[in-house]
Amino acid sequence: MTKRVVFILLFAVTSFSNAQALKNIGFKAGGMVSQFKYEYNIDGYKYNSDPYSVIRVSAGVYGEFFNLPVFSVIGEINYIEKGAHREIDVTDISNPDGLGKLTDVDAYLKYINISILSKVRLDGIYFSPYLLLGPKVDFEVGRDVHSALTPLYNGVQKIRFGFKAGVGTELKLWGINFISEVLFDKDLGYLYDSGGLQIANYGIDFRTGAFINL
Repeated sequence: MTKRVVFILLFAVTSFSNAQALKNIGFKAGGMVSQFKYEYNIDGYKYNSDPYSVIRVSAGVYGEFFNLPVFSVIGEINYIEKGAHREIDVTDISNPDGLGKLTDVDAYLKYINISILSKVRLDGIYFSPYLLLGPKVDFEVGRDVHSALTPLYNGVQKIRFGFKAGVGTELKLWGINFISEVLFDKDLGYLYDSGGLQIANYGIDFRTGAFINL
């Protein structure tokens, strides 16, 4: 399944690149603020945990197609990390209420992200603000999960579909083209769904970068 999806995406990107003139290419880098929320449903009793947040890396390259006055299409490939950071009390048989110490119970998932985003911009001399919206797919390429959470995260799907939406601006200084963006990153459906437990997640992606015109 993974190979088939990758092949289809590469074929689509290659065909699109050959069919349309490339406007510019660039890179983006920053941080992904991701939140995981645990939703419990036990015997009809529902309880939602507070979101567990963590800041991880986000970096990638992109190409911009179509040289129209206000509209273009962004194709990008990124490396991103999402996850949750938790601190829990350390206990043992003799001290079930805790030893007065905390330990980290973390889960970090690493992805290659491919996104196709519509871009609507307002061209200016120095500033060109824009809106972004489009679908994305994340392919899990690694994970760093605490042993206590391993059985749970073994049920997480390794290919995640969703969408991105956000705002940004192009800035021209000293003859260099810079960009700055903030995007909302949302998966479709739950990250994990066992009936009694569901894990919902989303991320906020802060990125800066630069590009060259072609």
